[in-house]
This record gives sequence, structure tokens and C-alpha cells, in this order.
Amino acid sequence: MVSLATKSTTFSINQVWIILDYLWPVLEDPVFITVFSVLFILPATLFVLHVLFVLFTTSWAAILMWILTVSVSITTGLAVLVPFFLFAVFTATVLTGLCTILKHFSSADCTSLKDRLLTMSNKPS
Repeated sequence: MVSLATKSTTFSINQVWIILDYLWPVLEDPVFITVFSVLFILPATLFVLHVLFVLFTTSWAAILMWILTVSVSITTGLAVLVPFFLFAVFTATVLTGLCTILKHFSSADCTSLKDRLLTMSNKPS
């Protein structure tokens, strides 16, 4: 019984090596590296920056990060950025909600976008 599991695992590992042997020339291609960096590294970097902005700054910075993410996705024309954008919006919404809840229990400075807009619209000219 154990030998069957070992053989199937070895067979799977061998298949992975065979696939890598065929893909290695493609992985070294500069065009592939460029496409990979645009498709995966750029949106991942934008997402990490967005989360950092949401965690450490006010909601205005989060909105600027959303605008940046959308503008990059439009200019590059890559639909792969859309899930990152939606997840960033979801994360920002959840963090804003948590921040609002914490605001009621502590003296944390977590001004939400709605509060800022109301304050701006109520200012005398």
C-alpha cells in the first residue's frame, strides 16, 4: 500500500520536471518576463500599497489608491487587475467598518469618508 503512494508521488514529481523542461525556454524569454511582471507583479504591488494606505492613512488615500488601480487597469487594458481592485475595495470597506466600530470604543482617529464629506459640505464659505 505504501509503495503505491510512493510510486504515484514519484510519477507526479516526474511529470512536473518534464513540464518544466518544456517550459524553461519560455520562462527565460524576455517577452514572457515582461508580460508576467505586468500581469502579476504590478497588480500585486498596487494591492499591497493599497492595503498599506488603508491601514496607515485616512480614507482619502484609499480613494486615491482606487483611482490609481483603475487608471493602471484601463491604461494597460488588463482584466487581471479587476479582481485585485475588487478585493482592495472589499478590504477597504471592511477596514473602514472596523475602524468606525473602534472609533465608538476608543479615541482613535478613524474619520470615515462620509464624515469627511459631511464636514466639507457643512463648512461656511
